[in-house]
Amino acid sequence: YRYASSLIRDFSATTNLGPARFENLRAVGAFLVGATYDGKAVENVTLYSEKGKEARIATIWSGKAIKVTRMRDGQQNMIQAKEGIHLFETEPGEEYHLTPA
Repeated sequence: YRYASSLIRDFSATTNLGPARFENLRAVGAFLVGATYDGKAVENVTLYSEKGKEARIATIWSGKAIKVTRMRDGQQNMIQAKEGIHLFETEPGEEYHLTPA
């Protein structure tokens, strides 16, 4: 996991990486991030927004759109990548689950 100027990147360096996971890793912008890597693909990406800022997520799944599900009520949005970055607004105290669309 790494970030640069508030851009969140999950498992950006997976060469020779076996299964791995992390939870509640603090990221720039008042976010807590979690994800799982099974040795082949990133799964179970979660984002908890502490302050309700815009999330800037680097493309995780080969430039595909992502489905962002707000966990409180199951509301879903499809987010297209723009120049390799998915942008979406968050609400304070909300958790989001990200999956490939």
